[in-house]
Amino acid sequence: MGPPAAIPHPADVPEHTVTGALLPGLVNTHAHLELHALGGPVTHPTFFDWIQHVRRAREACTPEDCLDSARAAVRAGWRYGITTVADTGASGAGLDALTELGGRGVVYQEVFGPDPAQVPQAMANLEHRIEALQSRAGAGVVVGVSPHAPYSVSGSLYRAVRQLATRHQLPVAMHLAESGAESELVVRGRGPFAALWTRRGIPLPRPARTPVEYVHREGGLGPDCLVVHAVTADDRDLDLLRDAGCGLALCPGSNRVHGHGVPPVAAIERRGLPWGLGTDSALSVGDPDLFREARLVRDLAGLAPEEILHHLTAASAEAIGLGGQIGTIEVGKWADLVVVAIPPSMPLSQVPAAVLDAAPGDVLETYLGGRRVHDVHPGVAGSV
Repeated sequence: MGPPAAIPHPADVPEHTVTGALLPGLVNTHAHLELHALGGPVTHPTFFDWIQHVRRAREACTPEDCLDSARAAVRAGWRYGITTVADTGASGAGLDALTELGGRGVVYQEVFGPDPAQVPQAMANLEHRIEALQSRAGAGVVVGVSPHAPYSVSGSLYRAVRQLATRHQLPVAMHLAESGAESELVVRGRGPFAALWTRRGIPLPRPARTPVEYVHREGGLGPDCLVVHAVTADDRDLDLLRDAGCGLALCPGSNRVHGHGVPPVAAIERRGLPWGLGTDSALSVGDPDLFREARLVRDLAGLAPEEILHHLTAASAEAIGLGGQIGTIEVGKWADLVVVAIPPSMPLSQVPAAVLDAAPGDVLETYLGGRRVHDVHPGVAGSV
């Protein structure tokens, strides 16, 4: 990097000049790649009803459908400047798509089981899935595990997954503190999830003060854990997450669609918790536009544009355990880059705000390890 005169110009290396703001590639800390092509945003009267819709959509999705969906999601992310994605899924399609396309990410294999009696079979299936995923994961793909959420995972399954993750050094992600319905189940043993468990003969969880305290009590938190949403987390919860060494994935667009409220960004910032932004699924918000998510969170804590860009890149990388490889433009890290259009004469002090206001077409080029994976002017040779 530097002025043209200071940059080497090897004769055998193609040169490419582009005008715009050059940023580290964006890091999407939470997505469901396999759901991308299953339809646009879908609303239902309640979050419980929406979850049932997602379950039915997944069941109707063939393996090839899921793979096509994940491929489309990876390419869509590149168009929005996303070079790394933390994907949560059940089918393994996200890993296969990233591997096939040469993408980068962490793929968390979901595990479900609200009934403690399901733990032995659930863990046997999970270990088999993890082994299979690791055997075919591309060089840029890390395999992790995801005990889905308090309304779909028993306390004993949280403990078993944590033990597996510790034993095999696997990163963990979980949906947590997302909705009022989740809190109703964990805190009071009431609500639609509690009614579903009762109909299925599943014992209700022992009450806890909050969902975060419930998962902490069951041994589910740890330094390799990414907590997704954290909308209902209060100060005591955030202290627990900080002390456990967790990272956070905030999804304000999805939270708004489902009426969950907004994440407590100011309180998270005060505690120094590493956090990034996620786009969740196309069934919630449509296209994976992290700049849209950044604009939503912009006013929640009075953060400067430079700070928000930090949480789209370096802090997001740290939250998913890849801070040593990506997130900044510096020697020793991967050349994951995005070029965003800005007026050529714009003062440097105004550039961060202009980048946050980027429309989809303003992402001019995206590079993954120096390889151009998106270009609004295709057919131009060269790397940056």
